Amino acid sequence: MAFLYNPKNEALLNREQLSSVVTPDPIGRFHRPVDYSDFVQMIDNKLVTHDLQIADEKFAVKHDGSQFFGLMQISTPAMENQDWTFNIGIRGSHDGRISRGIAFGSSVLVCSNMCFHGDLGVFRTRQTLNVMDRLPSMIDGAIAKIPSMVKENLKRFDGYRTTKMTESDGNNALVHMHRGNILSANQLSTALNEWIEPSHDEHNEDGATLWRLFNAATEAIKPKEGQGNMVTLQNRSHEISNFADTLILN
Repeated sequence: MAFLYNPKNEALLNREQLSSVVTPDPIGRFHRPVDYSDFVQMIDNKLVTHDLQIADEKFAVKHDGSQFFGLMQISTPAMENQDWTFNIGIRGSHDGRISRGIAFGSSVLVCSNMCFHGDLGVFRTRQTLNVMDRLPSMIDGAIAKIPSMVKENLKRFDGYRTTKMTESDGNNALVHMHRGNILSANQLSTALNEWIEPSHDEHNEDGATLWRLFNAATEAIKPKEGQGNMVTLQNRSHEISNFADTLILN
């Protein structure tokens, strides 16, 4: 399953295990913590309403239960025979450090490199007294966007595959990402190697293209086991895809 990795202080859970995470008492009179499993079930209910199915799902919770992240892989007819998946990323906390929210994105199947393209802030909301009044309509509005976003990604990735690049073009683009603080120095080195000699044959099927460059960059930002931060990784993936979009236009 692309997207979720296991940092040192997080545990990977299934939905049944998620329901066992204790929801703490409110922190002050204006705070209303939402049970993690209830939040997931709200999303599930709205997916059913919009005739969308969950193909796979995983959740990560800090060992103290204070924060959680999740990924739902969505199945739609338009995604058949594609080498990438459309995902719903969810996050929240009981300690007030992370707003409850949903993000959309896509991940490349072959390398599980957690490409996360889309609006990272599809919605986010604080857990105040009326949060349960806000959440259902916010979730419904977000889920309703999925079919159009799938179509946008199909068009985008087709553009990546048909945009030819020279070796120099790719090198310069990756250096530009480094100078723009998208890639660290070590990540730049990895990305340059992936650009010249991809680890996955599928990335080279169309030759030297923006698709190969895009996957080289997202492969480079994958965290090592036990390291990394999911929110930071989402942000970096988003920045990479935004940069790649400018190369289609140019």
